[in-house]
Amino acid sequence: AGGEPGRPITFEASEKGKVVVSGGEPLTDWTRLEGERPIWSAPWPYDFYMNASKGDEGRFHGAKSDPPELRGAELFLWQGAPLRQALSLGALKPGLFFVDWARDRVYVWLPGGGDPREAEMIGAARSILFAPENWVKRRNQTPTTPIGHIVVKGLVFRYAANFPQTGMVTADDGWLLEDCLFEWANGQGLIVRGDGASVVRCEARDNGYMGIGGGGKGHRMKNCVIARNNWKGVNVSWAGGGGKWAHTDGLTIEGL
Repeated sequence: AGGEPGRPITFEASEKGKVVVSGGEPLTDWTRLEGERPIWSAPWPYDFYMNASKGDEGRFHGAKSDPPELRGAELFLWQGAPLRQALSLGALKPGLFFVDWARDRVYVWLPGGGDPREAEMIGAARSILFAPENWVKRRNQTPTTPIGHIVVKGLVFRYAANFPQTGMVTADDGWLLEDCLFEWANGQGLIVRGDGASVVRCEARDNGYMGIGGGGKGHRMKNCVIARNNWKGVNVSWAGGGGKWAHTDGLTIEGL
């Protein structure tokens, strides 16, 4: 329901950086395919759609300036580094993954022909990790009623299967995010919506599309760090990069 001015609802880690909100799942049930190519397969039942009514075409962001493999939501990491997406089993090469949606399986060809059973393999099974419920239901379209005055302190948000222009975390009216880390989202780390939100001493790093951005009135970002984002290489005309702020009034960025 949100808080009230002067009476926020607070989510705070007992020790900064020790509480992790993760969309990732470890993958362990691997089978090697027959043949010379070192391809491994595991169950993967998760589906992510920008627009489910369009079938498989709706599994990709609509930015036609980029190829589909940059516009999907799926995210897999091997030994802490992301794999790139292939669109068919035949297109697999070292460092790529392929999701067979019809069979609910993921296929990987690891760098150096590695065995996924020998080190950590993470798949992002959730798209949005922390956001007002009405943002989730409306797929990040502006809701009519804000859920405001939330304080989030000291939390780490990691591993989200989100699309470009979609936030792993979404802030609303009067939110305060302080000493938080947003990392390894497939899409955007933090989106700030509504009005009058503050982002203080936060860091957004290693997100596939963008670090921190948004729009609205009276937002403030102070003493934050944005590093190594857009490793997917999304076109900058779709805001691939460190951050994009648009349709703002009274935005203050200090000590970035």
